[in-house]
Amino acid sequence: MRITSIGHAGLLLETAAGRIVCDPWFTPAYFGSWVPFPDNTGIDPGLLTHADYLYVSHLHRDHFDPDWLKRHMSKDVTVLLPDCPVPHLRDALADLGFHRFVQTRNDKVMELDGGLSVLISAQRKRLNGMARALSYIEQYQASHVLPFAGPPCFLDEDLFHLNDFGQDDTNVFPDQFAFLDFLREHGRDNAHLFLTGTTVELTPEHGCAVTQIPDEEIARIRDRRP
Repeated sequence: MRITSIGHAGLLLETAAGRIVCDPWFTPAYFGSWVPFPDNTGIDPGLLTHADYLYVSHLHRDHFDPDWLKRHMSKDVTVLLPDCPVPHLRDALADLGFHRFVQTRNDKVMELDGGLSVLISAQRKRLNGMARALSYIEQYQASHVLPFAGPPCFLDEDLFHLNDFGQDDTNVFPDQFAFLDFLREHGRDNAHLFLTGTTVELTPEHGCAVTQIPDEEIARIRDRRP
């Protein structure tokens, strides 16, 4: 299986049994005050358009990008729906023209056409997100951890202070570097930096080969240089 970060929470999962696009977000959200960081405008939409499956986790605009989905995603893709108590996500996707839906069940393995197996865990957010993520890692005994999905990048002057420039322990938008530090502090050394453009090859023997973006780009992102 190959996993490619396409920005923020976005992933392209490629397996012999099918390809899944998850949470593609490219359009600045909330009146342009949220943008994907690191920048993902270099991702070719053609790599994603004709995937076999689409998964959108929820309707926040840094996960649900209706403008991009309407322009670029095939409406014949099969949409994997999380186990939510209300139909708002399905309705919003149907309004965009998607018409093939598969309803998953929380924490239950589902066999899809072609032999692809998926398990989706739709959990509500809590205050201490990193501790919650660590509990999932321990629960599933993860061989490898690939932190992604954030933080949002606030450009609006009134929100700019919310960016995690100072590694503030009270900031609710920690980035990948902060989470990797957190995991190391808790004895986890099996996590990998997973930025936009990073590709990971996983093998049945629990192998993990990471093709990382250039070191100078990592340094630019880590040091928040323009």
